[in-house]
Amino acid sequence: MQVSRMILRSLVLIILMNGCIEPFTLNIEENQRSLVIEGQITDREGYQYIRISRSSPYNEPGEIPETGCEVNVIDDKGNTFSFFETEPGSYERWMEQEYLSVGTRYRVQVITACGKIYQSDFDILLACPPVDTVYYHREIAETYDPESPLYGIRFYIDLEAPDDYARSYQWLLEETWENHAPYQIQYYYDGAIHEMENPDSLRYCWRTE
Repeated sequence: MQVSRMILRSLVLIILMNGCIEPFTLNIEENQRSLVIEGQITDREGYQYIRISRSSPYNEPGEIPETGCEVNVIDDKGNTFSFFETEPGSYERWMEQEYLSVGTRYRVQVITACGKIYQSDFDILLACPPVDTVYYHREIAETYDPESPLYGIRFYIDLEAPDDYARSYQWLLEETWENHAPYQIQYYYDGAIHEMENPDSLRYCWRTE
């Protein structure tokens, strides 16, 4: 009798577990296309960039650039800087150092090809604190397969940012890899076979990405 109760409880548990799984569909309008404006203004003379695109459906992700826009950056001193479209959805403008100073406020204005106007609030350009230390640790990240973890390197940056310094940062990583050939190159061929005078000269190579 005890065994029968255990089997019955197990069957009930399995039925309940199977009954808890229900399909769920997001209630999102498929034809919704929100405008996305991404901009970057730094305190260094050079090209400044603004990227304009439309959001894509969740079930069909992809890049939808917004072309033909009139894009201007306006500072709190009355200067207006027109950006030019260099690639679909990508707008840029060279700005001289005299217009890029910490404490200046900027706003972006976008007029789309259909005449709709978007304008941000003024945002202040804050100073970035100096970097104190850059270091890394070798780490192992778990994956969906416990037997196949992901081995990698995580970089860390230490700095002190008082209240009058920026709180948001963009880090651009440039990687230089050093590759070691397991064996010396003893010969090379250019129509004829030649012996290498310095077999170690091509054993190491570097590539920057």
